[in-house]
Amino acid sequence: MAARVQLIGLLALCTYACSHMGPGVSAAFVPTAAEKSKSVERTLRLVNGQWLLGGRFVSVTRYAVGSTLRDHYAARPDSTLDLHGGFVVPPFGEAHNHNIEASSRVDALIARYLRDGVFYVENPNVLPRNRAALAGKMNVPTGVDVIFANGGLTGSGGHPIEIVRRNIARGIWTAADGEGEFYWVVDNSADLARKWPAILAQRPDFIKVYLLYSEEYERRKTDSAFFG
Repeated sequence: MAARVQLIGLLALCTYACSHMGPGVSAAFVPTAAEKSKSVERTLRLVNGQWLLGGRFVSVTRYAVGSTLRDHYAARPDSTLDLHGGFVVPPFGEAHNHNIEASSRVDALIARYLRDGVFYVENPNVLPRNRAALAGKMNVPTGVDVIFANGGLTGSGGHPIEIVRRNIARGIWTAADGEGEFYWVVDNSADLARKWPAILAQRPDFIKVYLLYSEEYERRKTDSAFFG
């Protein structure tokens, strides 16, 4: 597994670099004496790969020199990796999913993400305590990179308040998991100013604001049929 993750990471690194070069760009590189003396700098020649360049796939040879990708390398590479005609694409990102959470399934989920080339995940609403329990499993070289919004900002009676009530009824959450944890009720600027320091104290990576049906807020806010 470790070798597979290392290989996928290398291809992702290579693709990121090559995707930022225009078609036909080729930068010759001759290693300096200092570079040659770096015993930790390894050079890998990647052959028979289809690389994404200028919006199309091109069969070219690339060199991974240390942590950088190059078109040419004058010295002899340490080793060669045959990609057997495979397509080298940028790593993928899951832009909205709540599945990265502390559970017995998280290890299998991370392994599946890596196998499918998904290196980045964004979780736009999660319990802060759930996030803390994932330490060591994400944002590490052998895992996926994840950012969390923690609890979302919503209006009174808005989504995801109903999720908390449902989980309390199931006996898996308590009232303490509601306001100030899974969500923050913000009905006006005064609410935001008062709660903002506590929101930031939980160190969210980004902020999620729920605006579902906001254009109908005045009509819906007092109607229990629209709760959540």
